[in-house]
Amino acid sequence: MSLFCCPICGAPLERLEQVYRCPNRHSYDIAAQGYTYLLPVSRKHSKAPGDDKAMSAARKAFLARDYYAPLQQTLCRLACDLAPQGAVRVLDSGCGEGYYTAALYHALAQTRKVQLAGIDISKFILRTAARRLKEGEFAVASAYHLPLAADSVDLLLDCFAPWQRRSSGGYCGRAGISCTWCRRHGTCGSSRKCSTTPPIPTRKSGRNIPAFPMWTWCLSGTPSI
Repeated sequence: MSLFCCPICGAPLERLEQVYRCPNRHSYDIAAQGYTYLLPVSRKHSKAPGDDKAMSAARKAFLARDYYAPLQQTLCRLACDLAPQGAVRVLDSGCGEGYYTAALYHALAQTRKVQLAGIDISKFILRTAARRLKEGEFAVASAYHLPLAADSVDLLLDCFAPWQRRSSGGYCGRAGISCTWCRRHGTCGSSRKCSTTPPIPTRKSGRNIPAFPMWTWCLSGTPSI
């Protein structure tokens, strides 16, 4: 069974060889590049939302130089500390080209059974992510309307992508990590107290949802932890 749920009716999606399908017979083809499309037309505000081909190529080339390797390594270490032992379900919201996604998967897979999904608004950039991590599942979707059921993942990664603080906790049963970067103090809107200090743990809970640790980073440079 997929981590994704149907964006139309909310029912669980089953991943078949070339298609995702829900019990209500809504179906979503899997592209040859390895991703599916879970963004309803009513939530699609442009013909090709997100990064285009040129922007996707530029991001891939930049990250290939490992300027963000220290952050990637820190995220993997935090994830391994937070994630439950045994089996772990992971969503990377705004996964981009999969730079952090693939590293996180391989770090967790050393000691756990990992089921991982990634979403991004750009189909062009997801092509790279799907090629980078064959073990994951990827979908074009909005970070503001995640195609997930409540309490369906153990760890949610949000690195440099928009998200809804009020609702994101509802998808996580046990752990959540958020990394938000703002170019100057107070611009990201991710928390009332924006700072460039190491992450501060906070607690958050909702109705029928266990509280979980959440970190928000507002980075002006490489974190020191």
